[in-house]
Amino acid sequence: IIRVLDMKALVRADDGTVTAVAISDLDGDGTLDLAVFEGVESDLLDEEDLKEAASLVEPGNAVALLVYENTWAGPFVSAMRRAGAEVVASVRIPADTVVARLEELEAAEASAEAAE
Repeated sequence: IIRVLDMKALVRADDGTVTAVAISDLDGDGTLDLAVFEGVESDLLDEEDLKEAASLVEPGNAVALLVYENTWAGPFVSAMRRAGAEVVASVRIPADTVVARLEELEAAEASAEAAE
């Protein structure tokens, strides 16, 4: 469903220094921990992206950045364009919002079933 295009991780040490970490070698021992991410570097994430992400991380924590493609979207958009449609906007809905809404719908469904 998705294709990972780029992935970077940053660790902010307790003294505030930031170090980039290869996702494929999380413990830094030089051996592959997550081979599936080896070579995932499209260079779509630049130094500015890394600096911005690092500024969001408190000392003693880490952050990962992920750039991915929804592989279903290309064929869908192409088909819509062939039919005369035009993409006018694209929005990402935060996962917490989706989960909360799904829980509301499930609760309403359970309530309706209990009332029957």
